[in-house]
Amino acid sequence: MQLTLGGHLSPLWIAEGEIRELPQIEGISLGVTPDVHYGIEEIFLSPGESILFFTDGVVEAENENNEHFGSDRLDSYIRNEKGPPWGKRLLDFIRGWRGNAPVNDDLTILEIWREK
Repeated sequence: MQLTLGGHLSPLWIAEGEIRELPQIEGISLGVTPDVHYGIEEIFLSPGESILFFTDGVVEAENENNEHFGSDRLDSYIRNEKGPPWGKRLLDFIRGWRGNAPVNDDLTILEIWREK
């Protein structure tokens, strides 16, 4: 799989319930300047591995106490849940954690995984 970033958060590469280190990918937000170079990195998903793409609305989701869901909570969720797939259950978990707080941003999750 080839990856590039256009200003989004780095996806999570998940193997055996652990988050693997992705190669450093360079690229600024799309549309900022016409002559920008976007780095491309290639990874290979082994059986049972997953790559989870998400918008900032995942980590910036707020609950009734105005707390952000945050990267640490996201990492903890991945390490303590079974998957793949992770995305649907993560979205449900965030909705439950948020409680009755109003939605403050989009929550978009895209996951690609390879069956064991």
